[in-house]
Amino acid sequence: SSRVLWTLAVTQLEPIRGLKRTMVKTMMAANQIPHFCYSDEVIVDALIQLRASLKPLADKQGIKLTYMPFLIKAASLALRDYPVSTPTMNEDASEILYKGSHNIGVAMDTPNGLIVPNIKGVQNLRLPRHTGDR
Repeated sequence: SSRVLWTLAVTQLEPIRGLKRTMVKTMMAANQIPHFCYSDEVIVDALIQLRASLKPLADKQGIKLTYMPFLIKAASLALRDYPVSTPTMNEDASEILYKGSHNIGVAMDTPNGLIVPNIKGVQNLRLPRHTGDR
């Protein structure tokens, strides 16, 4: 049998506080930025071998080496090589600003909801600076 999980008999107004407030503000701000989606297939055999060769060193340093830092750095290198993919235009559309700095957010589902840590200046970071859990 199906259960009713939520019954709302009257209209209610709930204040948004804490982490939920931060998430809502971030999501609303993100709606102001144009989005695009790109999809491709990539052979990652060399990446698998590279990670396997670095994993013992990372383990000794107490670092959980995942594929995520490699993917983040690859995204930054692609943005460097193809700056036309992320420009900003001024209000009267007379100038285009190509940014050399790459701030990359990675959405994570947590028990407290979706959070998106923002890694600033990825183009200047080496892999150990954004290598996952310690």
